[in-house]
Amino acid sequence: MLTNVTVTSINDIQNSDFIFNGSIPEANPIINIYEFEYGDVITNNRSFEFYIGEKKIFFILDDEEISAMIMISNHFFALLNRENDIVGAQIANFNDEDWNALVRNLKEAGKI
Repeated sequence: MLTNVTVTSINDIQNSDFIFNGSIPEANPIINIYEFEYGDVITNNRSFEFYIGEKKIFFILDDEEISAMIMISNHFFALLNRENDIVGAQIANFNDEDWNALVRNLKEAGKI
């Protein structure tokens, strides 16, 4: 169940790849909207590692271990810890044109 939002900025992008050796079910996370009853946004100030791999970008919050991955769409995968909190994401399945444009933009911005 998604109950909070982590706000951060992208600084360093590392070249790496994320490989998950478990099953990847297709699912929609349940969002508990009552958590937002007394405030618009609940935030955690956490840092994360941002990676770029073979036609994939992904991030994982620092000091988190991934125990499950769920497919939200063909392009977006949520990474979960043992408590089923979303602690990262993978964006994948880019076509060549979109991937090349993304890499070019990141290079121009000095991010990679």
